[in-house]
Amino acid sequence: MNILLIEDNKQFAEHLITTLNKNTYVNRVEHISSFLEFEELIWHMRSYDIVLVDLVLEGDTLRHPSGFKVIQSLRKNGSTIPIIVISSSDNINDIEYAFSLGATDYMGKDIRYKELEIRVFHWYREYCMSGPNKRRWALSYHDLEYSQSKNEYLYNGKIIEFTKTAKYIFSLFFNEREKLLSDAYIIEKVWWYNEKLDMKNTLRVNIRRLRATLEEYGISHWLRNDWWEGYIFKYRRLDEVSESEKKED
Repeated sequence: MNILLIEDNKQFAEHLITTLNKNTYVNRVEHISSFLEFEELIWHMRSYDIVLVDLVLEGDTLRHPSGFKVIQSLRKNGSTIPIIVISSSDNINDIEYAFSLGATDYMGKDIRYKELEIRVFHWYREYCMSGPNKRRWALSYHDLEYSQSKNEYLYNGKIIEFTKTAKYIFSLFFNEREKLLSDAYIIEKVWWYNEKLDMKNTLRVNIRRLRATLEEYGISHWLRNDWWEGYIFKYRRLDEVSESEKKED
């Protein structure tokens, strides 16, 4: 899971990020502190799975809390991503207005971090397991199964031992199986864009490592590379694999 945290209280944000990053479901937590920073990301929201937002952000005036603008902007752009409001305000009008704009949940900042974590994962599961995504989130595919409660993948009943990053990359393929995923999409979901890294090479190295793990379970050939487009994860018998594919790294 990728989480976007929009919060201008640095200490609160740091504690929350630390708590969330301990969970095996979390791939990364991105933190910004203002609506202006959010506007720069609005067209890249597919990179995130859930948004946590304060109502009053850096640069706000009391009359124009921009946390409301975040909710409004996301819903106007057609995003169905869960939005959890975390606010120090207990004003019932604020709560009502946030929900009217499309907020998914609302909680005070005095909430326990563990309780917030539980609610974050509840809404993440609800989002992923319902609506138009329900079919693709079926928990089994041939002899491959996903244990949602343990966040584990099993093949023929045996747990596949992934690193944290490899498990997240594999989850993209499992949830979008039989669909071609572009290099750009995978890079955006896993790492966002890091100017310090050669992203194409980083992707190739991690795909190579993922295949090595899958090879131990005899299913590395399910992950196929399209040199012009990206990668696709699809069940195939071993005798369907061409000699040139067997030489791919």
